Amino acid sequence: MHRRRAGVLRERAADLGRLVPPGVARQRRRVGGVGRGGDRPPAPRRPRLAHRRRRRWRARPAPERRRAVARPGGGRCHRVAGRRPRLVAAPDHALGGRAGLPGRPPGRGGPRCRPYNARVTIATRLVEVPVEGGSMGAFLAVPEAGSGPGLVLFPEIFGANRHMRGRAEQLARWGYTTLLVDSHWRSDPGLDVDEHDADAMPQALAAAGRLDRDRVVEDGVRAVAYLRSLPEARDAGVFGYCLGGMLAYLVAAADAPAVAVCYYPSGSDERLDAAADIECPVLFHFGDADGFLPPDIADQMRAATSGNPGAELQVHAGAGHAFDNDDSAFHHAEAREAAARQTREFLHRVFPPAW
Repeated sequence: MHRRRAGVLRERAADLGRLVPPGVARQRRRVGGVGRGGDRPPAPRRPRLAHRRRRRWRARPAPERRRAVARPGGGRCHRVAGRRPRLVAAPDHALGGRAGLPGRPPGRGGPRCRPYNARVTIATRLVEVPVEGGSMGAFLAVPEAGSGPGLVLFPEIFGANRHMRGRAEQLARWGYTTLLVDSHWRSDPGLDVDEHDADAMPQALAAAGRLDRDRVVEDGVRAVAYLRSLPEARDAGVFGYCLGGMLAYLVAAADAPAVAVCYYPSGSDERLDAAADIECPVLFHFGDADGFLPPDIADQMRAATSGNPGAELQVHAGAGHAFDNDDSAFHHAEAREAAARQTREFLHRVFPPAW
C-alpha cells in the first residue's frame, strides 16, 4: 500500500515537471502543497508581540513574615520574624508559652476552635491595686480582644514568680483579663523564690508563716473590686494554686466573685466550714498522691460543698501537690493537661469569654 501511494506521488510530481522524493512529497502534502493545486508556501507566522515575549522568572527570596507575640513584663507587644503558622485545631491543653488557644463553647452556631499557632497578641503591664494601708503590686495580662472576663490570680507559695506570670498570660490567651497579685506585699513585697534553689522550700514556708491570712483575704476582695472597675474586665472571678488556691477559696467565701478555681488549696482541710459560704460556681483540683493534704481531702471537700449546685471537683490519679507546675519536681504532665482541659471547659461554660 505504501509503495502504491509513493508511485502516485511520483506521477503527480512528474506532472509538475520535477521529481520529488517520497519523504519530501509527504512532508509537503502535510503542509498542503502537493496534490492540491501545486505547492503552497506555509502560512507566515504572526510576529511575536512585545507583551507576549517569554518571561524569564528569577528566583527571589520569600518575603519575611512576622507574627505578634506578647512581651512578658511589658505593656507593649513586639513582633518576631517567622513563617506563617500552619492552621490546625488547638489541643485541649494548649496553654502555655506558645500557644494554646481556647475554642468557642458549644452554642448557637456550634463550637469553633482557633488555630493552634494563630496570631495572638496579649498586652501586659504592672499596676497598683489600692488596698487598706497602701497599694498592692500586681501583674495585669489583657487578652487579644482588649477586654474579657476578669480573673484575680493568687500565686503559689513561691510568690508571683516567672512561672505564675506565665500562668497569667496563659489565662489571657484563653480570653480572660488576668490580675496576678502580690499576696506577700505586706510582709515580703515582691517575693519571687527560685524553686530550683536548695533552700527554696524553707524560704517559701517562712514567708507563708509571716502572712496575716485575714489581711490577705481582705486584699483579695479589694483586688476583685479593682479588677471589676477596669475597662478591660467584665466582672471578676478568683483563681489560685497551692497557697493561692487557699486564698481564692477564702475570698470566694468572703466575697461574691463570678467564679472560683482552686488548685490543691493548701490548708483547706482546716477551713472546710468556709465552703458553705461559697455561692458561685467553683472547681477544685486535687491529686490523690498529695503529701501536703489529707488523703481524704477530696471526699471532705465534696461533702462540704454538697449544698452548692455549681461546685465541681476533679481528682487526678498519681498526681501529687503542685502537679500543674511544669517548672518543679512535682510536675505531673498527664494530670496537668487533664486539669487544664477541665478548667478551660468549666470556665467557658460558666464564665465564657466574648470572642
